[in-house]
Formats: sequence, structure tokens, C-alpha cells
Amino acid sequence: MIDHLSPSQISMFLRCPKQWEFRYVQGLKIPPSGAMVLGSAYHEGLAERFRFIIKNKFQPYPLLAVDYFDTAFERIRREHLVTEEDETVPFDEIQWEQDPGELKDIGVRLLQKYEKVIAPNIEPVSVEEKDTLIIGDIPVCLITDLETSTKTIDHKVKKRLFSEDDLRQSIQGTIYPMATLKPLEFHVAKTKVPDIVIQPTSRSVADEAFCIKQIKAIWQAISTGVFPPNDQGWHCNEKWCGYWKLCKES
Repeated sequence: MIDHLSPSQISMFLRCPKQWEFRYVQGLKIPPSGAMVLGSAYHEGLAERFRFIIKNKFQPYPLLAVDYFDTAFERIRREHLVTEEDETVPFDEIQWEQDPGELKDIGVRLLQKYEKVIAPNIEPVSVEEKDTLIIGDIPVCLITDLETSTKTIDHKVKKRLFSEDDLRQSIQGTIYPMATLKPLEFHVAKTKVPDIVIQPTSRSVADEAFCIKQIKAIWQAISTGVFPPNDQGWHCNEKWCGYWKLCKES
């Protein structure tokens, strides 16, 4: 049925197996939100900034990330192409929950702050590196946003910071250090009140062992072809799940 897992697949399956079936078995892709466009363009802007450093061995001009962000935002807006993990997916429409111009302005402010406060202290060794963690005979594929010689960095664009429970339960927070052998930091770009906050996370050996157990159980469950819906949580409503109506009617 599938030949690998990824952190986002694992998170979705744990949240709702039926949602995972709609996305990865039936191939149904819900239109992206304006927030996804912002996040995708933001990632592209930072990625190009740090690629410049790796290639040229010196800092770029201050607005390079903003310029790439601007180009990416307009391209995604025009062509309806949004990056999901390691693939670029076309959509018929974008569900703008906020004026595109306002979202773009937020992205510019966030990148300007990242450039001023965070970026000068980072010496990148790789950008958007593909990696595969083998659990038993299960390939878990991931892409790291940014790596230095001592840590892995994952960029997030969110309304609010991660809670302590969010950090503790994050699948990325467990899988990335297992794959890279480096601690993980989330660099969170807050959109509600534009700000950049670094949120590190760590895991114990017991945490990693439990994650391995989860991955093996998910792989086995997928092989049965049975995907029960899960309506026991915040995620199961029309606002937060694009498959909600289809799930309720099927």
C-alpha cells in the first residue's frame, strides 16, 4: 500500500486513522489554507538564505530571505502549488481565511525579525536534507529544515507557541534526533503577535523506545486495511478536518 512513513503521516494516523486513509490511501487532498501558503513561502525564504551561506561562505544581504519569500508567496498564490513534505502538490483553490496581503505582511515582519535576532548566530551545514530512519524494516522518511554541526532546527509558523505537552508529545521531537543524532530546536514564528521564539525539546531512551513501538504498531495496522474514525478530540469537527463531512456521510 505504501513504502514508507513520515512524521506527518504518523501524527495524522495517531490523530485519526480514517483521516490518514482519506489522504494516503484514497489520495484526497483538501485545499490549502492561507496559513499553509504563508508557512510554505516562509520556509522557502529561510531555506534560500541558508543555502546562500553554505555556497558562498558569507552572510547574504539582509533582505534576501524576504525577497525569496515574496517571490514564493506570489508563485504559490498564482499557481496553487504548495509543498507538502517532499512533494509539490497542485490544488484547484486556496482557502484564504485572512486577506493575502495581510498574511504576506506578517511573513515579511517575521523574516525581518528572524534575520535580525536569530539568523546571525546560525552556521548551517545542510538545508532541507532528506534522511531515512529505519525502524525494523520500516523506512521513516524525513526532511530536516536546517542543521548545524551541533543541532537540528525545524521552522514552524503558528499562531501560538507549543505548550509543554505539545513539545513532549511531538513525533518530530522524537524522530528527528533519532535520525540526525542531534538535539532538536523548534524555531517558532508566531503570527498572532509576530515574534520568533526558540523552543528546544528533548527525549529519553524510554521515549524513543515507545516511539519505535508506536511506529511498528501503525505499520501493522496499515497492513490490515482497517482505518476506524476517531471523533474523540478537538480535531474532529468541520473547522479543523477537511474530511469531516465526507467521513460523517460515508
